This record gives sequence, structure tokens and C-alpha cells, in this order.
Amino acid sequence: HAFSVMAVVGRLVACGTALDWTRVEFQEALPNNLTCNLCGVISMRCMRLSCDHQFCKSCYGQIVSEQRPRCPFDRKDFQSHPVRCEQLDISRLDYCKVRCLNANRGCQFVGTFKSLQQHVDQDCRYHVVNCTRCGQEVIQGKFLAHFSGKCQASLEVPSRASAAAALQEVRRTRNLVESAVDALAQATRETDDSINSVLACSRAYVQVVKDLQGFL
Repeated sequence: HAFSVMAVVGRLVACGTALDWTRVEFQEALPNNLTCNLCGVISMRCMRLSCDHQFCKSCYGQIVSEQRPRCPFDRKDFQSHPVRCEQLDISRLDYCKVRCLNANRGCQFVGTFKSLQQHVDQDCRYHVVNCTRCGQEVIQGKFLAHFSGKCQASLEVPSRASAAAALQEVRRTRNLVESAVDALAQATRETDDSINSVLACSRAYVQVVKDLQGFL
């Protein structure tokens, strides 16, 4: 058995490469003996049953943990299935055609699995980074355009509506300040009037005392 020819997706598991546990999109058929028959991962070490079904370490562990371990495909007990451990020759993947890990972001690279790591490390311009101003994810090869014109944190010309709202708020604040100043001035005038009234009464009292002293 083999996977479909186009867009075959595998995961590299413990293959001794920098791409371990990386999702890789293959562009050609992969023979069944390179993958776990249950989950589809490419594993450096698989457990093969006599029925020729093979499983990665994780899937095999799940199978044998069952109360009655059986091959999930032909449902035969393990007792009648001698198991052997097989090692994957990773070099068999070297010339398989793959797409870039950033294909979903627009990278058009299609090359051999052997050349994929070098492309990703040195040539690919479609890695994603976070903008230091707005935090948005941006493709690194398009970062200057984002930073110069599309960054959400860049200064924007206010709209007429926002400018009118701001002007209205300034006017409202000015009116509140003017009202407070008027109230303070009125209180000051009333205080001055009260002081003047007290002074007038005091002068009249002094005059009365002087007049009384003149009669005595």
C-alpha cells in the first residue's frame, strides 16, 4: 500500500534530523514501509507484525496496552503475530519531492527532502515574525512594507467625525472652566459686600459712641 501521490503529509519522528516532529508536505507517493500504518508518521524505528502492518513506537504502545492486543487492521491477536523492530534508512527520503514548510504563507519552493533544511534555514523569506510595534504576525520578507505603511500602531490622520468630537469635548471643558470662574467671582463679590457692610456698621457704631460721649 502507498499514500496518495499528491500532497502527502508526514511527520518526522526521531529521525535524527533538525526536522524532527515537523510537518512536511511530500509531493510524491511514499511507500507504506516508510510510515506508521496507523497514524502516518515517518518514524526511524517501527514495530512490524508478521501481517506486514507496522507501527511507530507511540501507536504500538497504545495497541499493546489494550486488554486484548490485536492488529487494528486484521484484528488478529498478537500471540499469533511475531513482532520485529525495523530501522528506517532515512536516506531513502533524501530525493523525495517536498514543499517548503512555509508553503501556506506563499513560498513556492519545491525541492528534495535533502535540500529542504538548507532552504528553510538560509533562503526562505516567508518566515513569520511579530511586529515590534503592533504585535501582528508579519511575513519577514514583507516586514518593511508593513512597518512603513500597514502597521496598525502607525500614526493615523484623524477622521472628520473624530476631530469634531474632540473639538466638542474641548468646548465642553472650556464652558465648565468658565462657569467655575464665574461662580468664584460671584462668591468673591458677595464676600466683599459682606465685609463692606461690617465696616459700615462699625463706623456707625463708633460715631454713635462719640456722640454719646459729647452729651456727657
